[in-house]
Order: sequence, then structure tokens, then C-alpha cells
Amino acid sequence: MERRRLKRFHRRLTVRYGERDLSRSGMTHDISASGVFVVAQGLPPLDTRLHLQISTSPERFAYLEGVVRRHKVLPVALRQIDHGGFGVQFLQPGELVGELVPLASTGGGLEVVFESVEHLRRAVETEIRFGGVFIPTTAPYARDMPVTVELCLAFARRRFTFPAKVVQVISANARGIAVAFDQKQEVERTLEPFLAR
Repeated sequence: MERRRLKRFHRRLTVRYGERDLSRSGMTHDISASGVFVVAQGLPPLDTRLHLQISTSPERFAYLEGVVRRHKVLPVALRQIDHGGFGVQFLQPGELVGELVPLASTGGGLEVVFESVEHLRRAVETEIRFGGVFIPTTAPYARDMPVTVELCLAFARRRFTFPAKVVQVISANARGIAVAFDQKQEVERTLEPFLAR
């Protein structure tokens, strides 16, 4: 669940959470930029999408969305010395915006579909980690043209949209375009949790 290279901070904050409302409550045990561990009695099922309200002070709250990625269940005898609960991976801005903005409305939209984790891993190793991706197409594109690239993770039923620009147009043999992402690190951060599946 956690991107382990991101530092986790041990903080005890009140959390209200739920799938459709904020009817359940718990306490944070630790939190990072990518997720939070919630100490609670009832554990939502794995892969449940939750709304979370985390109290940062009596008057201030942070509202987040996330997905339950792990459970920690303890025997009664150990609950005095350790904490049971569940880990939540925060949904990133690219994921949420991708749900709000349909591809058809973005203009210049291109789609790359990954049917399996292995397919995604190969693309990350051979293309994405270098900043871009090759997209087969016969549509007319020009070098330096801004485009929107939608990465569809079919195996996880998720879509993410990223701005990019055309860096090469190939008209012979395997016709298509090479694009470079505007924010390579954001693309890598968004895809990273899905590579461990």
C-alpha cells in the first residue's frame, strides 16, 4: 500500500470515514503523502473506496479519498501493545481529475491500454521511465503539438489522464507518434502502486 520511500509520520489524529458518508471513526497511527494507517475496530473490505475526514485541529479538517489496501488484525491479547486497523492509499489528483474529465472533451486525446500488470511493467521499464510512450496512430500529428494521453489500466479498471507533447512523428512501418509527458514524475508516482500487484 505505502510507497515505502515516502517518509511516514506517526501522528494521532481523529478520522471519520465511510463509503457514502462519514459515519465511522478511528484514529491515525501513521501518515505519509501517499496513505494513512487507521486504527479502528471494524475493517472495510480490501479495495473499498473511502471518503476520509482527518482532523488536523479542532477547527480544521482535511478531506481525502482513498482505497483500502491492507488489514492488520490482532488477537485480543496483543491489542494493548500493538494497533489493529487498515491501510489506505490516497487517490492522487490525476486519478480524480481523470474521472471528472471525459477523454472526448479534452481535445487531442490519445489512449494507451494496459491489459495486465506485466504489460504495464514492460512499458514502464522500456518507455515511461524515460519520460514518454509510443502510440500507434495514423491520425495527423505535428512535432511539438500538445496532446492529452489517457493511460487505461484495464486490469485495475482505472484511467489516468496526463498532458504531453509530440516529440516524434513516425510515418514508415510502425506508424505512430512518440510523446513526452509534461510531468514525468507525476506519471511515475501515479503508476507505482499498480506495479506491485
